[in-house]
Amino acid sequence: MPSEHRPRRETDRQLEAAGWVFQDYDGIDQSAAQGVAVREPRPTDRIAVAEREEAGTCH
Repeated sequence: MPSEHRPRRETDRQLEAAGWVFQDYDGIDQSAAQGVAVREPRPTDRIAVAEREEAGTCH
C-alpha cells in the first residue's frame, strides 16, 4: 500500500467507528446517517457531510 493511503485508511476507520457511513460520489444519500463520507469526488478524495452540510474534505 502506498504510504499516502495509510493516513486515509486510519481516518476511514475512525469515521466508521464514530458511526459515519461511506458512499460513492455518484450515489449520495445524505439522509443515510448523520455523518456521510463521500468517496473519490474530484478534486478531493473524501467529502465529509454532517447533518446534510459539507463539513470538510480529506485528500
